[in-house]
Amino acid sequence: MIPQLMDAIEAVKTRRSVRRYESKPVEESKLREIMECARQAPSACNIQPCFFFVVRSRAKIVELSKTHKYSGFLANAPVVIASCADDKASEWYVQDTCAAIENVLVSARALGLGTCWVGVHKEDEPYAQKALGTKLRVINLIGLGYPAENPSVRKKEPVFKFVD
Repeated sequence: MIPQLMDAIEAVKTRRSVRRYESKPVEESKLREIMECARQAPSACNIQPCFFFVVRSRAKIVELSKTHKYSGFLANAPVVIASCADDKASEWYVQDTCAAIENVLVSARALGLGTCWVGVHKEDEPYAQKALGTKLRVINLIGLGYPAENPSVRKKEPVFKFVD
């Protein structure tokens, strides 16, 4: 049973990138709930080109943490979610996958978990594909676990303008 969740607006506004995690495992019920939220993301023409690997194997997590110079913190995450896509299924595979990723980040926050996503650049993608045993495009890797830090709120500049 999933505990009481925080309000969606609060989850969006308080989500921060967490790079240090407690060693305690993440409950499978929470992982399933997060992946269900990813599945509910919008997808162009409902093609749904996204696929996620939920990695809990310590050896595989350490291997994925070596994808590139910014992914080292993943080695200490209890879970790494690799977000992937079939680039032949839809020309909108990146946008669709990123919408699903945001659902992962916000739903994890609502469940009391911390996350940090690391983009996988084209030159690093073959390494991640080999580690995961897939030919799907690897869009990013997400560290996930109970936060062992509480990153401060950074000032966010307005990114909108009302047009009448």
